[in-house]
Amino acid sequence: MLRVMQMMLAQCFVESELGRDWRFDEARDLADGAAYLEIASCFLDTPSAPFSLNNLVGTGQRMFGKEPSAWFGPTSSARAAGHLFEAATAQAGEEGAALRAPAFLRGLACAVFEDGPIFRQTVLELFEGGARKVVLLVCRRLGLEAFNAPEYRAGVESCFGLPEFQGLASGNSASSAHFFVATHGDCLLFLDPHRTQPALHSVDDVRRSAAAGPGLRPEIGGQSPRTACGHRTTLASPAVSSIPGV
Repeated sequence: MLRVMQMMLAQCFVESELGRDWRFDEARDLADGAAYLEIASCFLDTPSAPFSLNNLVGTGQRMFGKEPSAWFGPTSSARAAGHLFEAATAQAGEEGAALRAPAFLRGLACAVFEDGPIFRQTVLELFEGGARKVVLLVCRRLGLEAFNAPEYRAGVESCFGLPEFQGLASGNSASSAHFFVATHGDCLLFLDPHRTQPALHSVDDVRRSAAAGPGLRPEIGGQSPRTACGHRTTLASPAVSSIPGV
């Protein structure tokens, strides 16, 4: 699930910095100084990368007492990512900082809502504190032992039509964790992090490994009820003004 959370954050950063219409172009995006490489550098497998597996696991140990071998669900993964945002944005663009955080992170903030409701004041306070864009990680259980399709299917499908929506992380210790990115007919399209690949220690490793993997189509309703939804919003976004003041 930690790899899935990295996927969700990467999608938020790509949409924020490169735009929703961005498509990978090797010559442009693997060039020195490319924004794509700056985004990828946030997730390198080194402690100096702000959202590395090392730092997500370390945060889980400090915050939740989780050992490196323990399962991280959508909620604990979101909480760990939200905590790392604070350190990353504080050190973004600083020379000699412990974290090599790209400068674009300075204008981003993150709010984690663990039980479903989004508190508008929490989001507005982040904008008032200087954030230009806010990532919302909204955790919700959509059923007891299995996804409650009759109750939640229409709502989940409608999320993928929102311009602010960045995807859905779902999974538990008894099933695979996946990052759901789109709908197609009665199916959800997802990215699967379980394909073993070499660790990435530098942007040169990113250049050598850059390749798109195939998407898969499970039948809707087959995913775990435990979810975390990602949204990326600005102060001017209709999504902010439409949040109830709960």
